[in-house]
Amino acid sequence: MLSKEYLEFISNDYYKDDTGRFEINKNLADMYKGKFKELLLKRISTEFKKESNQLEIFNRVLPINITKRVTDKIAAAYKEDPTRELEFENQTDQDIFSYYQSIIDFNEIGAIVDRYVNLHKECLVWPYFNLSKNVPMIKVLRPWQYKIYSIDKQNEESTDVVVIPDKFNSEDVFKIYTSDQIIITDKNGNVRSDIMGYYGNPEGINPYNKLPFIYVRNERDEAMTYPDESFKDMSLFIPILFGDLNYAIKYQAFGMIWGRNVNEELIERAPSAFLNLVAHDIDSNVPPEVGVIKPDVDISETLDSAVKQLGLWLNSRGIRPSAISSQGESFSSAISKMIDEADVTGIVTQNQKIYRKYEKDMFDYMLKYGHPVWNKEPFSQIPKTSFSFDNSVITTFKEPKPYLTINEVIDQQIKLLDASLVSKEHALRTIFPQFKDDKIQSMLAEVQPEQQPVETFNVE
Repeated sequence: MLSKEYLEFISNDYYKDDTGRFEINKNLADMYKGKFKELLLKRISTEFKKESNQLEIFNRVLPINITKRVTDKIAAAYKEDPTRELEFENQTDQDIFSYYQSIIDFNEIGAIVDRYVNLHKECLVWPYFNLSKNVPMIKVLRPWQYKIYSIDKQNEESTDVVVIPDKFNSEDVFKIYTSDQIIITDKNGNVRSDIMGYYGNPEGINPYNKLPFIYVRNERDEAMTYPDESFKDMSLFIPILFGDLNYAIKYQAFGMIWGRNVNEELIERAPSAFLNLVAHDIDSNVPPEVGVIKPDVDISETLDSAVKQLGLWLNSRGIRPSAISSQGESFSSAISKMIDEADVTGIVTQNQKIYRKYEKDMFDYMLKYGHPVWNKEPFSQIPKTSFSFDNSVITTFKEPKPYLTINEVIDQQIKLLDASLVSKEHALRTIFPQFKDDKIQSMLAEVQPEQQPVETFNVE
């Protein structure tokens, strides 16, 4: 039973964001969607105090979004659908498991979990019963949509209490979950039995006898992880670098005319700016001079340096980028190739280990704790039988394959064909996995037929 003091502590603490955890995660979510103009302008303003200079650079920023590109690249654990089967064969259990598979796309949920874990390092999976649709469903919450607390202050890994902010008739409330309670409080920590009664649970009893969530994270040193702030920094660095370069190119293209010991009244104002280097009367003993200030920026070297810095950062995240230089190609192409051709098998394999446990915990909760409660709902079609407590769902992921360029795939298939280890059809399907059967058959009809063995004759 949570004490009144603990409930008040939660209500006072929830919206505190001293570490910036909520803010950074919201920033990353916005950047993934391509909404980072405000963040760019804020970052630029820390270096340029004059608003006109800030806007001059901001308007030249190239909108390159590496947040989405990197996240989508490494969130590949569910790229191929995993297989799921019961540990022990049991027809009753199989019928229950098949029902949940028929109404919930677990691969789609898994792909969302994979994306959130790689973007935010954590998420909260919430299987629940939707009363309006009379079916079980799953929500996946992002880090600013919940907060986890430990009753045992000495155990930082403990996840005893889950708090979710909500609204009831426009009033801000907290839903507080433990293994034996579901309590609703107002923003001051006062228990709202009236709202709990509205939901049919005035006593605040947790009918599942277990926290109805699966907490997925890629770190286990504390109850809640801290987001990767370097992801945000690098995602802003790349477009801002382009803004800096475009700003320099502007002045490199136009330059500024200067004069020393010249008569300003005789100047025709053709250039956009003229810098007079003296502020006193013209000295007749000093010959007048006119020159041009033109900034000199080594654009190629600057871009190449940026590509190398991005490569170092990717390596620090466990992503092995391809060896690409910006020389001889556009900067955006160099970045695209570096990320698209990167080897992420190590990080995907590590994530799959996390998701195997997540799926086991999710199915254990749904089938053994949620199902006995949900199948009592009067209008649901859930099987009324019980799932065996000693049975479990085993999820097997496909082993991730190292990235190969199209040329490497073609070379590989040519060698296999030359060694008669594969057929032409197999080679075409490997090279063009996106093509359907009719397209493959059409291509087969156009290429040279398979070599037939030469029939030999004995001539006497």
